[in-house]
Amino acid sequence: AKACGLECNVRGGVLVDARLRTGDPNVAAIGECASVRGQTYGLYSPCRAMADVLADNLCGDPRDLGALDVSCHLKVAGVEVVALGDYGREHRAVVHAVGGVRR
Repeated sequence: AKACGLECNVRGGVLVDARLRTGDPNVAAIGECASVRGQTYGLYSPCRAMADVLADNLCGDPRDLGALDVSCHLKVAGVEVVALGDYGREHRAVVHAVGGVRR
């Protein structure tokens, strides 16, 4: 991307606007290679939302990318795990334990 003259975030990803356009009017970027509002996303939900918005824009129904769902749902050997929020800023946890089930 840099070799093509596209502006990139120092932390990775091609800079895109709310319609997922790069500085080149002929190039868009989504997923892990796009830096949206200074952030890159490697989770399914944000990348899917980017794909939906870009598809609409390419089909003549212009719209901006809204807020992105950055929660993460994992299933590991039958155990459901959900991560919500930004753990890196507030090192807190909420625990709910009922009937031998800890959440």
